[in-house]
Amino acid sequence: NDTLNGSGVATDGSETTLTVTDNDGLTGVSIADDGTITVPASTPIGTYAVEYQLCEELNPTNCATATATVVVVPPAIEAHDDSYAGTPVDGGIGGTVGSVLDNDELAGSAVATDGSDTTITVTDPDGLTGVSIADDGTITVPAGTTAGTYDIEYELCDEAAPTTCDTATATVSVSAPTIDAVDDDLSASAVVGATGGVAEIGRAHV
Repeated sequence: NDTLNGSGVATDGSETTLTVTDNDGLTGVSIADDGTITVPASTPIGTYAVEYQLCEELNPTNCATATATVVVVPPAIEAHDDSYAGTPVDGGIGGTVGSVLDNDELAGSAVATDGSDTTITVTDPDGLTGVSIADDGTITVPAGTTAGTYDIEYELCDEAAPTTCDTATATVSVSAPTIDAVDDDLSASAVVGATGGVAEIGRAHV
């Protein structure tokens, strides 16, 4: 809607130059020659009054300023990374940990923690075979999992709009099971030295 000498400005930017003069806190905002405003990723939600200067290409000092109001809304769905490294799961018996939904958002509000408005899919188990994430966000580590730290990538999708999704990573720590070797008294089943034999020790406790 800008004009030059009473006529509309060429939308390809061939007649004018554009400069952002006040970003109103919208760091990284830019205006292309054709007037397109680009808002960078991870910009905080809010309304920004971006002031720009329009100058004539032939007469660079012939300028005017105006304000473009830009509204930044929250993403439709946003999955945030989680870390449960401080609460290891016993790899011998397996177990559950946390809920990845606790900090995820749908349309700017907290996701229902019962999983009623989202679906969750493990997209990369990071080598943790058999790991699963329930509808309520609970991560289940199967028994017999090798000790280590795993970065499990999951995809969170809107139940009402299945193609609206976001991914995040849940870090899970798995500890080795406790193993305890117990002393054995085999004196009641002596072995003859000349011929040898077998004396069975008790099983270690895991």
